Amino acid sequence: MRKHIMFLLIGLMLLALLVAGLRSCDGKMSLPLAGNAAAQTDNTDEADGETSQTAGEAGAESQDAGQDTGETDENGQSAEIAATETEAANAAAEVDALIGEIGDPVTLEDKAAIEAARSAYDKLSEEAKAQVKDLASLEAAEQVLSELEAIEADSDESQDESAAGEAAQTAPENSASDSSYTVGGTVLFGGGSVYATSGDSRAAKVIEGESLCEVTYYAEDAAHPYHLVSTDGGGVYGWVDAENITEGGLK
Repeated sequence: MRKHIMFLLIGLMLLALLVAGLRSCDGKMSLPLAGNAAAQTDNTDEADGETSQTAGEAGAESQDAGQDTGETDENGQSAEIAATETEAANAAAEVDALIGEIGDPVTLEDKAAIEAARSAYDKLSEEAKAQVKDLASLEAAEQVLSELEAIEADSDESQDESAAGEAAQTAPENSASDSSYTVGGTVLFGGGSVYATSGDSRAAKVIEGESLCEVTYYAEDAAHPYHLVSTDGGGVYGWVDAENITEGGLK
């Protein structure tokens, strides 16, 4: 009986040693596996970090490229604006040159020059029109030309109705001297108001002193029937009242 107990104890001890040995082997095998897993995790994290850094650098480069593109576009727009302003200034100067070719005083022969200047002005951009310096001179010339053409039309009609053709050239009796002032003749303007048109109610200028003038047109029944132009530099150019003309031009 004791032998059986001894054998049983020995068997239990051997079994315990066997179990302990197996546990020791499992521990050694698991340690390398855990180390490999940790190493793989570290490698993965490092790769992710490098990928993030690369992406960040790519984003920065893209931002720099976008900034460079924006600066290039802005410079291009500035150059385009400068070119447009220069073009407008040059076009305005060309129109001013055309206006400068209109005669002074304006005559019917200036019609082509006036129309050319107006046509060139109308074709300008709004920016270029604002830079034309002599627009007022063009408008004044157009107004005088319109008056001259109206007078010429009246003169032609009167010549058709008169066999002698003198009705359009000779004024009716002068209220002061009962004499006529002939278109093309010389008169003495005694000073006073000068009007831009024969029917204006407000004088364009007032001349102080006398001036020797040529009668260039006559508008029958007009408020200011005589168109005079100074021949002595007196500054008369426009329509005047009959009472301001004295006998210097009587025929």
